[in-house]
Amino acid sequence: MLDRRGFTLVELLAVITILGILMGVGIASVSWMLDRNREMFYDTAEKNIVTTAQAYFADHRASLPTVPGQRRKLSLQTLENTGYFKKGDIVDYGKEECYLDESYVYVIKKGDDYQYYLHLKCPAKTIDGDSVLKKATLTNSSSIAGTTLSLKFSSSTTTLAGYQFTLYDASGNIVYNSDGTEIESGKNYNNTIDVSPYAGRVSKAVITVYDEFGNYSTKTDMV
Repeated sequence: MLDRRGFTLVELLAVITILGILMGVGIASVSWMLDRNREMFYDTAEKNIVTTAQAYFADHRASLPTVPGQRRKLSLQTLENTGYFKKGDIVDYGKEECYLDESYVYVIKKGDDYQYYLHLKCPAKTIDGDSVLKKATLTNSSSIAGTTLSLKFSSSTTTLAGYQFTLYDASGNIVYNSDGTEIESGKNYNNTIDVSPYAGRVSKAVITVYDEFGNYSTKTDMV
């Protein structure tokens, strides 16, 4: 004879508990996959945008920074306006167009190479490139006296990267414009440069120092 008894309360609770656990695991797995897909989407977008910015600078080399540590900023709106992107190419995970006029790529000269940082602002996502670039206070105590240019730089927290200086005559014309010079390493730098070839012609020196994140300090000193 068949046993027609129903489930006991304990059995029902056990089944409900097991189903709850399975549902929780399933939801967690789906959520993880969605998050992972979202991360991969933005990682790919970032790589594509940086690659496009590199192509732009390859075509416009005069726009690249020339001094180690010097930073330049390229708007994504410029990339679209100049045909490197089509309208609607830059979207977030929900396919909403990003704010190109508020998004940009930073490029910083690192020795003989360049480092790129993306700041992307979209309705559903912001890649905060600004947060990667540490702020720092640079001290520039450089001076010119006679035929000697004395360079004296220091940074509060970051590493110094490079410097450049320009010498002017009394009329404001450029007498000499130096190339960008790399600072090997450290937070302090002291050096002297002989400017005797320009003696009698120089009335002002403008010296700019940069750190590894593009922070800079400019000093003007009169002869």
